[in-house]
Amino acid sequence: MEICNGDGCCLLRINNSNNFEKKKNIDCSYYCKPNKCPNYMECHNICPQCELDAWDGICCYCEVFLEKQHEKIYLSRPRTR
Repeated sequence: MEICNGDGCCLLRINNSNNFEKKKNIDCSYYCKPNKCPNYMECHNICPQCELDAWDGICCYCEVFLEKQHEKIYLSRPRTR
């Protein structure tokens, strides 16, 4: 059994919605909850912190489709469009 490190890796998204459940094969003692994307007013996404960390602090929808960033986040790579 894996152990959660507190960044939400124990959360599983249900049917591509903003609903999550705990993964059964991960032991979590941190009471992880999903966080709102910094651009929540536009994208309406919540996701685990590990997903936000993977996309430079914003959700993958904002990074890939909206190509938007939070004003306090510096882009680490150039945009393609």
